[in-house]
Amino acid sequence: MPLTKVQLARHIRSHLVSNVIDDSGVDPQGVAIYFLSDPRDLRRVRYVGQTTAPKRRYQQHLNTARLWLPAELPWWVKSPKLRPLYDWIRRLHEDDLRLPVMVVTGWVKSVPMARVAEREQICAHLSCGMPLLNVEQQLLGQQLLLSYGYSQHNFREKEHLRQCSYRREYKQGEHLFPVALLGPRHALDHADSQSAME
Repeated sequence: MPLTKVQLARHIRSHLVSNVIDDSGVDPQGVAIYFLSDPRDLRRVRYVGQTTAPKRRYQQHLNTARLWLPAELPWWVKSPKLRPLYDWIRRLHEDDLRLPVMVVTGWVKSVPMARVAEREQICAHLSCGMPLLNVEQQLLGQQLLLSYGYSQHNFREKEHLRQCSYRREYKQGEHLFPVALLGPRHALDHADSQSAME
């Protein structure tokens, strides 16, 4: 049985500190680049986004999912391309009231720079086989398949998915570049602590 709107609002507020993590290592100024992941496996990124206000954006994602409604496809999301993201958030919540984790991985100075950085992160995660729910994933994923010759089989290899995560690197303090390396340490520690409580 879903929580009421009042109960849900209380539940979300109680998780804002633990579920919105700034792992950028820099002052939070400008536009944030963030990931959404399952709290049980933060390395498996499901969405890449940008925002000037991470906590507010996190709440917007959850509000759009309408978690207080009975289980069904999110028909109220006008764009069909956006529905898979909110269907994923709803299914996650149906499983023991879990909420996605937002990890901020970097900050850039302007919206144009954020668009470039967001696209780079989407491309990097798709090239590593992450099952992204971004609208851009279909087009960019096809481009990557043509450019690099990835097979659908390789995209589904579980071991490959687990080994691919990202560290932020900056060029002259202005631009964000994703590199396929070991993921953020305290984010992984957070995932381990979540698993230990289950």
